Amino acid sequence: NNEIRVWYCRCNMAKKQPKMQLKPLNFKVDPVFHRAFKTYAASHGLSMRDLLEQGFKLVKAQRRP
Repeated sequence: NNEIRVWYCRCNMAKKQPKMQLKPLNFKVDPVFHRAFKTYAASHGLSMRDLLEQGFKLVKAQRRP
């Protein structure tokens, strides 16, 4: 089946890409904010990390020195 073959190829391509090194970023947030953030990320097909990174890029772009 072509669908299975495409999916298999995509999975293998993803595995071959070098993994970027990640460092933990630990901080606490209000439970209401956490739920809203997580819900927003999920409803837009984003991970919480991706949403945080995109938000940070927007803030940096708006607050240029």
